[in-house]
Amino acid sequence: MTEKTCPECRTVFENRPGRGRARKYCTVACRDRVARRKALTRDESALPFCASLHCRNKVRSSGAEWCEMHYGRIRRNGDTTTVRIRLANGTCHYCGDPAPRKQLFCSDPCRRRDRVGVPVGDRLCATCRQVLSDDTRSDKIYCSAECSAVATTARRYGLTARELAGIRERQGGRCAVCKTPDERLFVDHNHVSGAVRGLLCGTCNSGIGMLKDSPTVLEAAAAYLRAAGHYGGVTGGMGQLSQAEPTTEELGIAA
Repeated sequence: MTEKTCPECRTVFENRPGRGRARKYCTVACRDRVARRKALTRDESALPFCASLHCRNKVRSSGAEWCEMHYGRIRRNGDTTTVRIRLANGTCHYCGDPAPRKQLFCSDPCRRRDRVGVPVGDRLCATCRQVLSDDTRSDKIYCSAECSAVATTARRYGLTARELAGIRERQGGRCAVCKTPDERLFVDHNHVSGAVRGLLCGTCNSGIGMLKDSPTVLEAAAAYLRAAGHYGGVTGGMGQLSQAEPTTEELGIAA
């Protein structure tokens, strides 16, 4: 862990590596305080006008094309000209279930999903394709932190979450080298081309890296172990396998 100083309150805090993006502020309160201050001091006069014809509103942010009003119309209706006038009729305008009196939606999740344009129907996790619960925030696309971590790892190596999950399924949840079942497999990739080769356990992944990713060095190491003994020593002669070592048939290697 490394120590960092919060630029807002100057508090020294510990930044734990391996937990997503590095923290810049000590707390969420400090981060939000800076964001609010930036929003209040932002010079909106430099922002361009909305791309909609005859609209004199400023765009939502730098790099955006539409103002807040026309952006909302596009998300809900698909264009900037359609305006929906909706009246409370006892039916949810999102899912069709009964709604309270004088209410457009039956619940807060339906209101949020209608506002951001989430399609009607069950929402699926982008990684494992399980149905997300009704109380899940409308901007969330993963069912758990584990699925989010898988998607983050996949993006780091240029894959989608489903592609990474497919590699794991093809390997049966086992290391591609030692065939040991492991819940946590690491992505092994070519450091020159960046192509993903497979999923390895931590021991095999570290071992291949320590041996310089060289088949020649690995073969020399294998020859050395067969000649000098392995797994605590071989007493039955050169090249004899100990009982603890997996055979070539178990590893899927042709004799």
